Amino acid sequence: MSRVPRLLVPSLPAKGTLRLPEDEAAHLTRVLRARPGDVVRVFDGRGREAECRVVEVSKAGAVVEVVRDVDAPRPARDVVLVTSVPRGARMEWLVEKATEAGAAQVLPLAARRSVRKEAGANEVRRWRRSAAEAAKQCGRATVPDVADPMPLADAIARTAGCTRLVGAPGASATLRDALPEKGRVAIFVGPEGGFDAEEEAALAEAGAVRFGLGSLVLRVETAAVVAVHTASL
Repeated sequence: MSRVPRLLVPSLPAKGTLRLPEDEAAHLTRVLRARPGDVVRVFDGRGREAECRVVEVSKAGAVVEVVRDVDAPRPARDVVLVTSVPRGARMEWLVEKATEAGAAQVLPLAARRSVRKEAGANEVRRWRRSAAEAAKQCGRATVPDVADPMPLADAIARTAGCTRLVGAPGASATLRDALPEKGRVAIFVGPEGGFDAEEEAALAEAGAVRFGLGSLVLRVETAAVVAVHTASL
């Protein structure tokens, strides 16, 4: 294996051996074709990552031994992305790229002008799986929580303690201008039709600072990823 593979195991022990979950064992053995003695990295999705050595590979699964903890890259700040859900399968792409960009949490938003206000359980599972796979690929040890779609009032309540920022076409301030020097931030990205007057008033009352992303019109998923990446640096 030329590149050290990364596996997601929420129950990562401090030391000793670990039998991998069925899906991760299958990936390690059937896709990566690992052998005893190979080195892998296992992370728990909450910030801890360890170098491990493969000790057993069989039809029954795979066992690895924890060798040592290792440091994993972390975004410079916690960014909560509150985003309207785009059409079709574009939300999976949005979650994947927001994870790579550094989002700590994704709160899908059912705004009044959102083209989609609901999602089935299977669809939300796909979003969460997209976040997990992206975390493996990009090297981070945390997997962002992806919530079920929620109305704006709930999203505002869920971001208590954050500096709230809202994308607003035509706003004079850039996102970098609006970012605080430190602390957790929540970035609100509305539907392509924008927030309605009542929602804008609710965001203003919650202290949300308006920012712009330039003169071009961006799709929801593009604006969301650009904003998360900018805020996470």
